[in-house]
Amino acid sequence: MRYLIIPLLLLPLQGCLDIYLTTEILPNGQIVKTIVIEGDSTSILDSYLPAATNETWESEWIKVDDEKHKFVLTKTFKNDKEFNLDMNPQDSMAAVRVTADLKRKFRWFFTYLDYKENLLPSNPFTILNWKDYLSTDEVELIAMDEEERELDPRYNDDFYDQAEEKFEDYLFRSGFEEFYVLFIKAITETDGSMIKVSEVEEKKEDIYQFAQNETYFGELDDLIEAYEAILGADRVRTINTNNPDIIIYFNNKSDFFNECIDDNYYFTIKMPGLLVETNSNKIEGSNLSWDVDFFDFYFKGLIMQAQSRIVNIWAFIVAGGVILILLLSLIWNIFRQKNQ
Repeated sequence: MRYLIIPLLLLPLQGCLDIYLTTEILPNGQIVKTIVIEGDSTSILDSYLPAATNETWESEWIKVDDEKHKFVLTKTFKNDKEFNLDMNPQDSMAAVRVTADLKRKFRWFFTYLDYKENLLPSNPFTILNWKDYLSTDEVELIAMDEEERELDPRYNDDFYDQAEEKFEDYLFRSGFEEFYVLFIKAITETDGSMIKVSEVEEKKEDIYQFAQNETYFGELDDLIEAYEAILGADRVRTINTNNPDIIIYFNNKSDFFNECIDDNYYFTIKMPGLLVETNSNKIEGSNLSWDVDFFDFYFKGLIMQAQSRIVNIWAFIVAGGVILILLLSLIWNIFRQKNQ
């Protein structure tokens, strides 16, 4: 839908919210998650992070200035399973979802901690497969900022212009298809519907073309206007009035997209012990960082991983004790043999 792509193609991307997500892995396998959401207080409350409305998190409001606030959320999880249930609730609401996978591998003197944090794909309109419209190269170029894109060997003006056009077509079509499926479902569930499914199927492309060419296609009302123009206003209003849930469901998805595309995400993972491996290209001490744009995980998601090694002090103590006992036993045997 046209309003979906306008912020991406025509306007500079200025963050509505700055969202900092920090994960600290403790040696015992516990996970401490801290989320800081910075911006206008109203926008913070409307953020699409499940934790923001979860009362089990410790929370604190901090005033930055007259316009900006920080909302700080903290929670400690016993393990990654508990983390996943909380950060990725099993509902159908559009949200920024994160899962974790933590493995602790005991190697006597050392324990290795393998941690992966998976930022799940965030495209709310999933009926159409983006792979039917865009290549992986095109998706990756779209996700880059201008400076990064121009340094990429795959980039040229013509290729990128074509990628933008395909992306726009995909967004329009996927948003349209989402509501179309909901509308068909509403017809089948409405007793005595004056609209037949076959009629909507036959006029589907006419509705789409009207929405594109005769309306701004900037909000759901424009899409409904197209349905009313092609199918008849009274008949369409009857379907929508009797099925308000389809309006709520679709608006949730489109609002999620429009409000999240301008947000900036900053992920940090803190590992205990000695860092062994990571896919982060920004390492400061024990902090591994990823600066993420919404389109970095829009189609394919994003995996952040790290491995570290901690020393098992108790294993050295046990080993030292065993060695000491063996030495004492050896000395005792030598001393006894001399006496005999």
